[in-house]
Amino acid sequence: MKERFKRELVRKTFHLTAISVPLFYVVFGRDIVIFYTAASLLFFVILEFIRVRAHSIFPLGKTADLIQRQGEKNSIAASIYFCVAALGALFFLDERAVVVGLSAALIGDAAAALAGTGIGEHKIKSGKTVEGTLAGILVATLIAYLLNSNFATIFAVGIVFLVFDLVDFRFDDNFTLPLAIAIVVQVLEVLL
Repeated sequence: MKERFKRELVRKTFHLTAISVPLFYVVFGRDIVIFYTAASLLFFVILEFIRVRAHSIFPLGKTADLIQRQGEKNSIAASIYFCVAALGALFFLDERAVVVGLSAALIGDAAAALAGTGIGEHKIKSGKTVEGTLAGILVATLIAYLLNSNFATIFAVGIVFLVFDLVDFRFDDNFTLPLAIAIVVQVLEVLL
């Protein structure tokens, strides 16, 4: 359990570097963050090509082995899915939806994984635990609250996190979760 938690902590530390997208949006604006995210996507695609096609020259082999889960060794990296979702949000949604949606998804997902791995005892399915899911919901709604969302948006962020944490949509959650939360934030912030 301790080794599994340590691996998940390292993994989520890498994932949380993506918080730079909403932070850069606030600091530098939309155009710069679109360029930054697109450049990151290109970099990650090149890295993936090397990892899959020329593994012997892949510079991050030991790191990849450490942070990848069992089923991820032969699949597209989470960073690519996230960058595509972030670019979609950046092109089509308002700043508020991008910042709240991506931040709540990223930090909530990390909290869910760490709580589930660290203290999770009540299994739900597919390695998910009640404790992890509850931690993710709590943190995602807290992020929405701290970013001054209205009550309906905060509540909806929690519901969306719950649904996307428990339902397997057969697509990587690094794409679906941030995009879904950002879209819900956009809709509710416009309507209310």
